[in-house]
Amino acid sequence: MNAAHPTAAQPCKDQVKGQITNTSRNTLVDPYPGPGDLPLGRQPERQHRLLVILGMPVHPAAHPPLIILVGHSYGGAVITAAGTDDRVAGLVYISALGPDETETSQSEQEKFPQTPVFGQIEVADGRIWMLPSGAPCFCGDLPEEEQKIVWATAYPPSVELFARNAPGVAWRTKPSWYIVANHDQAVHPDLERAAAKRMGATTYDIDSSHVPMLSQPGFVLDVIRAAAAGV
Repeated sequence: MNAAHPTAAQPCKDQVKGQITNTSRNTLVDPYPGPGDLPLGRQPERQHRLLVILGMPVHPAAHPPLIILVGHSYGGAVITAAGTDDRVAGLVYISALGPDETETSQSEQEKFPQTPVFGQIEVADGRIWMLPSGAPCFCGDLPEEEQKIVWATAYPPSVELFARNAPGVAWRTKPSWYIVANHDQAVHPDLERAAAKRMGATTYDIDSSHVPMLSQPGFVLDVIRAAAAGV
């Protein structure tokens, strides 16, 4: 997730894993990719981000499986780098960052107005913590009890995380799909639209908060399946 944004990874895993794995495709849903955990990656520290990897069914004797990477929020920066691997066939961004080779995750965000969630953070012990009052900015279209769960299961990112990116910009050469969250108060919706446009991504807009995979999981799953069918 982008700066100051804790993760909705575990609730999202619970929400989508059963549905997305109920397909003919080999699927890995990992909300916590870190060093050595990401099959394709070279990430500087434990990211605590949603990562969905879809292995496309191909004849095992002919080719290794093709892969679609799905990243939410800061996870978009993760898949932008990891997606340069030759095994990756496509990328799906969910209200996500997508920096190019000249940007960090932070500098990409600085090109757009600051979102309300940044007024609901605290920096301590080298990490960025979202205050309980920030939950409505992050996932305000969820019921109050679910917002509390998202906040309580959040993992605070390092203050240094967003000033560096792993090398590689996969969306320059790989087909991309992008879900824009129109009511996002974490990653600015205008950033999302601009990122999708420069990627040349197939773009879907939805009236949701920063976490459409929690508030409207069926919509998100349909986009992921469309991407899987489109490569």
